[in-house]
Amino acid sequence: LYNIWTTAGAGPREAKKITMDEGREDGRSGVAWAPDGRIVYTVRKADSINIWTVNADGTNNIQLTDESGSNFFPVITPDGKQIVFTSSRSGNLDLWRMDLNGENQVKITGTPEKEDTASLTPDGKWVVYRRTDKNNLTTIWKISLTGGDPIQLTDVASNTPVVSPDGRTFACKYGKPKPNQPSKIAIIPIEGGEPIKIIDAPKIAGALFFRWSQDGRALTYVDDQNRAENIWAQPIDGGDPKQLTFFETGKIQRFDGKPDGGGFVLSRGNRSADVVMISDFR
Repeated sequence: LYNIWTTAGAGPREAKKITMDEGREDGRSGVAWAPDGRIVYTVRKADSINIWTVNADGTNNIQLTDESGSNFFPVITPDGKQIVFTSSRSGNLDLWRMDLNGENQVKITGTPEKEDTASLTPDGKWVVYRRTDKNNLTTIWKISLTGGDPIQLTDVASNTPVVSPDGRTFACKYGKPKPNQPSKIAIIPIEGGEPIKIIDAPKIAGALFFRWSQDGRALTYVDDQNRAENIWAQPIDGGDPKQLTFFETGKIQRFDGKPDGGGFVLSRGNRSADVVMISDFR
């Protein structure tokens, strides 16, 4: 069982749980922090997954999608006006967009393949995403936020794209992993093609997902050292990873950074006594 939590900036602070309903799985299928301070997250109930929004203080908790299909993996456009998400409402996994208040829901993609796991360029023009074909090969593509013809960016096994803060590249899990070994992490030009850098970072490649740090110098991910899951940052140019949160118990399913770099929003196990510290996250 999971709820949505937020953390403050640098220094020892108490983490704050902002969704209180018991028996739900809040944010396990996605959570994002909008520029205006609202938090967008998923709620799983029985056989449905829907997208909700809530203020950072826990008020104004509103459901945005209805019960048709599953709706998950939300990301927010840089201008804070729209949400891009994955939905199965058409019988296949497609990318959709809607206004931040849930209005004007429009399908962006519509091929026979499964399309999900979106990331947005900083100018808000492009959606970079994962496509899974009939042979279960995953590759990375991009499409205009308004729809149109998709553009293929990789032609080898690649997964979980995340666009860099400067919009020039994206990072992704890359290559077919060997038995008992995770794939590599590749950094690829936003136009596609061969990687400009491949990082041997098994902790990141083995993680459920990852994000860029705000300054673009590191990738952040969840690791379970010391029997508790916390957020860590791995510099892309090498060096030791740095621990950013300091929970003593519990699990983190998804997270997103606050737009101004002053903390995180988390989907984590309901362990209300935990204390967290954020240090030097940029």
